[in-house]
Amino acid sequence: MNKKKFNKLHNILYEMAKTSGNMAGKATSFISSPNKLDNIKTAVYPEALLAFLSQKNLLKLSERITESTANIYDKALDAEYLRTHIGGPNHRMFDGGHDIAGAWEAVKNASKDDSFVQETAALANSLWKDLNTEMGLPFRTINKSSYDETAAWVSKSIPTADKSWFYDLLSYDSFEILAGALSAVGVLFALKNEDLDSLAELLGSAGIIAIISANPLLGILMVLTAAYAYFIKKMEFKSIKFGSGAAVSSVSMGIFALFNLSLFFEFILVLIIGSLIKKKLDKGISIKDLDHYKLLVNKLQVAGAEPEKEI
Repeated sequence: MNKKKFNKLHNILYEMAKTSGNMAGKATSFISSPNKLDNIKTAVYPEALLAFLSQKNLLKLSERITESTANIYDKALDAEYLRTHIGGPNHRMFDGGHDIAGAWEAVKNASKDDSFVQETAALANSLWKDLNTEMGLPFRTINKSSYDETAAWVSKSIPTADKSWFYDLLSYDSFEILAGALSAVGVLFALKNEDLDSLAELLGSAGIIAIISANPLLGILMVLTAAYAYFIKKMEFKSIKFGSGAAVSSVSMGIFALFNLSLFFEFILVLIIGSLIKKKLDKGISIKDLDHYKLLVNKLQVAGAEPEKEI
């Protein structure tokens, strides 16, 4: 990292620490506290975990673990792409062989000598491998011309959205499914115990992560949960709890995007800083402070993505 970029990132991080009430100093006392294990236990697990599961590096790791030599079934799913090269790296959205129905047809027609059980196992294996990649699987096959037109409109009309974000919105992967499943478990526990604060924090956290990471499964779950809690269960939430979950998740996503550390160390850093921010928010923080946090997170993401120049 060159000196100019380092100084820019340093200044942004310093401002974040200052805004959160001298966060850097509190982090030192947090870590050095004799009760640091208890502090870790009270950290913001849902927000940190959901942010962690949204990292593309996890898919790179899972792809390396699950990849294998392409068999006749894998090639059958990719048949249209291998013939026309439609869509390039995004071909799963357009080739007709990667939505559930299309994949099943491709597997059935791959060989005349296999059984139903073999075909079912082959379908599960092929889809599982594709689920554990950055491209994931499409919800349904889409006409490429229509997709290109809509993607161009989205990247032009929606702030911070681009074609990559739009592709992600129309597809899903294994970690998005896992994040949705864990959130569903959290929702059920919160509803069963009538824990309004935890539910509000989860809604705020999962909602902002669903938007940032383009996770439609998580987004739909949170919309349905909010509607059920408000209209059916007649629950009323504290807006500060929504803000707390959203703010911690935003900062967590910024940390993961900024630092080039191992995912384990980034996760620990998120737990520590997230816990400090949450404590600050629980004591009461103004809308102005929340807006400032959002601005700083945006600055972090932009600065972290800037290409480095030799000096």
